[in-house]
Amino acid sequence: MNDANKETNAAYEEPKKKVYVKLIIFLALITALFIVLGAKFVLFYYRTHGIGGHYIYKGCDAKVVHALPEGLTDEAISDAVINVEYGKEKNDFDKYDCLAESHYLLGVQNVDDTHCKVYVMSLCERYRYSYTENVSGSSMCRMIDFQKENGEWAMTDSWQPRDGAGYTASIKQTVPKEISDEAVDTQIHIKELMAENTNKAKDYFEKLNDSGSVHNAAL
Repeated sequence: MNDANKETNAAYEEPKKKVYVKLIIFLALITALFIVLGAKFVLFYYRTHGIGGHYIYKGCDAKVVHALPEGLTDEAISDAVINVEYGKEKNDFDKYDCLAESHYLLGVQNVDDTHCKVYVMSLCERYRYSYTENVSGSSMCRMIDFQKENGEWAMTDSWQPRDGAGYTASIKQTVPKEISDEAVDTQIHIKELMAENTNKAKDYFEKLNDSGSVHNAAL
């Protein structure tokens, strides 16, 4: 009788063990899923809001100065921004298109004698037919890496903030702290930059009207 009971209990306990094992595996998978999703949420929140409003700076630690290194000009910066903004597309524009860029120098980090990082608040616009017709444009903080080769400064890389919720965080993580607040606000210098671009476009189209043969140029 006892042997029969043992066999019955064993037959009953075996399925229960399998159920417990499956339940443990299921709970482990659910826990792992919550951990992964939680980590992604924390990472997303950090990228968009920081930690208590503070962001971990991941940029260059070189001292920030407010003057361009010798030989690097505002014209070179404008050319670099226009190339980044319009790229090969600008080769399809005709003489009735004017690309104008103006910027406010936020700061410069001289990494070494031949490498610098330039931070600007930039307004880059395309005008069509007249300086009053603005076709497209962008206003934002930009970082441009320049390398000096054979005495000439050339752009080697560029950076711009992420769109949307990550805009402020991406600036705080990339732009040096002493200029990051100014870099976030695109409206501080917008009026003077708009006026500069308008004047550049006006000059371009006046020359175009005078000669009738001015080619598209970066201003």
